[in-house]
Amino acid sequence: MIASKDRPIKAVGYIRLSTQKQAREDSEFEKQAERIRKACERRGFTLVVICDDTASGADPLGAVRRDGLNDAVARARYEGAALIIPEPTRLFRHVEAARDFLKTLDVPIFSVKDGRFMKTPALLRAIKRGEEVVHNIREGTSEAMAAKKAEGVEFSDSAVRKKAAQVSAKVRSQKAESIARKIASILRSDRAYRDLSHKALADLLNRQRLLTGGGRPWTQNSIRPARKRAEEIIRFEEEIDNIEDDFEALPVAEVAPVPAPEELTEDELERQILESNPNYGIF
Repeated sequence: MIASKDRPIKAVGYIRLSTQKQAREDSEFEKQAERIRKACERRGFTLVVICDDTASGADPLGAVRRDGLNDAVARARYEGAALIIPEPTRLFRHVEAARDFLKTLDVPIFSVKDGRFMKTPALLRAIKRGEEVVHNIREGTSEAMAAKKAEGVEFSDSAVRKKAAQVSAKVRSQKAESIARKIASILRSDRAYRDLSHKALADLLNRQRLLTGGGRPWTQNSIRPARKRAEEIIRFEEEIDNIEDDFEALPVAEVAPVPAPEELTEDELERQILESNPNYGIF
């Protein structure tokens, strides 16, 4: 798909930040939007609108829960436009969620970072790399904290203790950890749930048939430690996303447009891009 005077391409932008805190304190939304606007100017795309979300890309239900993404796709369909993104992990950091989303997507996707329209296999490869980076950060941080503890380091400062708790894999038991992660998923599904009282949250979990490790209904008191761990999990995952967003905020040289006939395959087009820009793909 190539823009021309006879066939200009409409584009609907999509940008995402990971946390409410970052959305309030950072200018990253505007940085992402500016990258999209400049890319459209260079390539002759007509930018219709830019939609946004503040949500974790690692959420397996992100495609359902993100209103901005759904609005962007609906608008692109209506306008007969392409979906333009700063780079693939702005869509997802969860490969399975991305695969389900892309199965039904019927609009082309243009990545500013990659400088080209990307088909499903290429998008999934890029998203997989982003998912692996998050996994490696988690594993590396947990191993580092475990090593420090093995050396006899004591975390006496309250802020450091909280950080250690967030990255430590050691939680009361495997079953308790599994329950805490399920509670975290429920809390993430609706922002209002995080403001519920302990009693109201206990009632919600009982209605959803998520019981304690002993198979008993939750009470106002029994929910407290499980809720605390669930909130630690949410904060930890938000911090991981923030680390990733910091990496993505670094300046990245974009690939120059490479004119190519329509009959070129994706692999042939990518080979031409590589020949014209040896640094392509290094990030």
